[in-house]
Amino acid sequence: MDIKGIGREYNKLKDMAYSTGVTMEEYKEIKNLLELLKERKTDEPRVQNLINELKCLRDKIYETGLTKKFSPSTEQYIRTRSDVLPLAFSHSIPNKITKMRGNNSFAIPFKFTPSDPDDNLLIVMDLNNRFNCTQCDKRGDAVELLMAIENLNEGQALEVLCHIYGYSIPFYHDRMHGISLEYREALKSEDYGNMLFDAEQRLYDKGILVYEGEYVEDLYTRKQEAVQRAFQGIQDPNFKYEEPPQRVILKPNKSFNPFYPHRKQKK
Repeated sequence: MDIKGIGREYNKLKDMAYSTGVTMEEYKEIKNLLELLKERKTDEPRVQNLINELKCLRDKIYETGLTKKFSPSTEQYIRTRSDVLPLAFSHSIPNKITKMRGNNSFAIPFKFTPSDPDDNLLIVMDLNNRFNCTQCDKRGDAVELLMAIENLNEGQALEVLCHIYGYSIPFYHDRMHGISLEYREALKSEDYGNMLFDAEQRLYDKGILVYEGEYVEDLYTRKQEAVQRAFQGIQDPNFKYEEPPQRVILKPNKSFNPFYPHRKQKK
């Protein structure tokens, strides 16, 4: 296909993306057109402009979630209900974990790589379910932690969490299931159970009964239910998988030209 042919195909796909919408097939076609242009290995301006336009269209479609395995609502459930603490706990020595001042924070000796310093600590905020590393810029929730530890992409990390916490999903990968086994054992450990009990008691001792609109008792009951599911090997009955979007329609950006981001739209 020559440059003009690629340009015509691009225009057709662009119009479709902003009118009737595109599916995975069109997304793959955009990637194929990009590969065709890159194979030409030329700095010709019109070729480079077309490459940039295709990349912009590809990225905007990707950002809509078309290529994801989980719908936004499903991902939100997994992120908010999957605790960071047992994931970090499974890579540490229990008697070296220290409690910190504040609302249930733990300092856990942790190395993302063998070259990390010995005094490297992972600070896990159990109540808001976040972590941050004292020696690097790594921070986030259970998804980000798994991505960093196991070198996974976002979709793979979400799938591992599904296997750990008993969220029933319609696809299955042996590797993701294998990675999840160690973390599922951490949920079942006596040390983690004691940490949950101590953390809840610490809040009661401080007179903290509600956190961000949720009763502390309910919050820790949910954590204990995850432990029980791990022991019994059952699924979370409250988890409802929703299909991700199969077709997406892009919304025009009123401030900038979506295909020439550096150019402002004419008024």
